[in-house]
Amino acid sequence: MRPEKPLDPDPAVARLRHGPVSYTDTGRGRAVVGVHGLPASGRDFRWLDSAIKGLVRFVRPDLPGFGASPGSGQVGHTFRDYSRVISEFCEVLGLTDAIALGHSMGGAIAV
Repeated sequence: MRPEKPLDPDPAVARLRHGPVSYTDTGRGRAVVGVHGLPASGRDFRWLDSAIKGLVRFVRPDLPGFGASPGSGQVGHTFRDYSRVISEFCEVLGLTDAIALGHSMGGAIAV
């Protein structure tokens, strides 16, 4: 699986209690939520998204203050704070049986 180009669609916005979270949502099937590392964004997964295209639904949020998601004074900067954002994000999108995939700092958040 070696994609020719990255999959990088225009982002959508989820409205959470603390504020908006930018994300991309591609494919169908069981959802995989890619949680990026620091300092990064969901764009870090664009080559992986292209490689797994058609196999799963791949959802790539930008944590608050990263990528296209604005910072929020209502969200702290701990793993627990960001994991709560991801939990609410999944709830808002109806991702009840998603697989969490984390890279670097995103791994600790995903756990």
